[in-house]
This record gives sequence, C-alpha cells and structure tokens, in this order.
Amino acid sequence: MRLTELLFSFKGRIQRLYWWVATIAVGAAAGAITGILEVAAKASGHSVVNPDTQQFEATGLFGIVVLLVGLVNLWINFALSVKRLHDRGRSGWWLVWQTLILAVAAVLVVVAIAVPKEQAPVWWVLASVVGVVALAVSIWLFVEIGCLRGTQGPNRFGEDPLGATSAGATMTATILQPEPGRPVERQSRGGTLDESSLLVSLLGGVNSLFSLWLFVQCGLLKGTLGLNRFGPDPLGRQADASI
Repeated sequence: MRLTELLFSFKGRIQRLYWWVATIAVGAAAGAITGILEVAAKASGHSVVNPDTQQFEATGLFGIVVLLVGLVNLWINFALSVKRLHDRGRSGWWLVWQTLILAVAAVLVVVAIAVPKEQAPVWWVLASVVGVVALAVSIWLFVEIGCLRGTQGPNRFGEDPLGATSAGATMTATILQPEPGRPVERQSRGGTLDESSLLVSLLGGVNSLFSLWLFVQCGLLKGTLGLNRFGPDPLGRQADASI
C-alpha cells in the first residue's frame, strides 16, 4: 500500500501497527505544524487572545492554514480508522454513527442548559443516557480498531494485510502449487511499504518538523521579556509591571 493510500484512502485494510504508527506520527506532525504556525502568527501580530481560554489564536492566513491542518488531520484519522474497521470485517459507517450519537448528546446538553429550570432535569437525563451510549460505542470502536487482530484471510474489503490466508485459500494454493523445476514468477513489490519503511518514513517526517520548530524557537524568535523561571533577561530588559 502506498503512503498516500494509507493516509487518505477509505478503501482496503490495514493492520494494527500501521494504524498506531500513522495515527501517532500524523498527530505529532499536525501538532508541530500548528505550534509553528501559532508562534509565527504571534510574532507577526496575526493573533488574538481568546477570552475564554486566555490563549493566543492565529488569525488571517495563519488561522486558515491552522484550520486546514486540523481538517487534514481529521481526514487522515478517519481514513485510517475506516481501514482498520475493514480489517475487522466491519463497515466504516460505524464511525459515522459514533459521530451522530456524540452530536445528539451535545445538542441535548445545549437544550438542557437553555430550557427553563423546571424542564431541565428531563433533558439532562436524556443527555446522560445518550452520553453513556456514546461512551460505550467509543470504547468498543477503540478496542476494535486499536487492539484486535483483523479477520484472517481475505474478506469483503480486501486481502489480509498480514498475508494470512483462510483454510480454503490455503487448500487452493496447495492445489495450484507449481510443478517442481518450473520457474516461479515473482510479483513486483514496487511502490509498496513494509512495516520498517513505513515507520522510518513517518517518524522521519515528525523528526524533521520537530527540528524545524526548534530552529524557529532557538534561532528566529526573541526571548521572553524580563525575568523568567530560568533566569534574568540576557538583554537586560524589564517586563512592564503595569501589564
């Protein structure tokens, strides 16, 4: 399976190792890119302070790019999880049902907050019931996707990514075994990824992004103004006490 198919396609099957490595690597890469963009936005004055979280948030072009990074990360995680469900012989629509249940629970919470106090208990009970269902479905999906081995042999979504065959396929392979002395044609593996090359590629990308973030932090940005927990300002600047 090519890297683009692994990360963006909803077709086929992948094993647990691919899911864990790709999910962690892509999440770390998205976090590093977002951090670099937010630092650059703050340094260039393209950020505002969220009054609810008291955190800087990128605006303008930086905000759009941060949003796109989040959407790409969401797409990749969804595609990886769908292929893991396929490996388990299950439909990817289970992820859609999970999302809908969570959305219903969120709507019920909003309604419970908005309605008059005498009506709120009924809505809170409904929200709690749907929330418990959403939690149960989420735990089940995590076990299915991240913990359990896929179905052995081919299923309706494709070949076994571990190369295992069912009993029927094994019998067929035995019957069709080439005659002694006859050359065996080898199938080309060009353009595919084995476990080691996938791990090296993804972790190498994360390492490059982390190195870029360190370069921006260490080589391009000014230090904090005034004294911080590591010592006095090397430029002798003092923070404004009135702020």
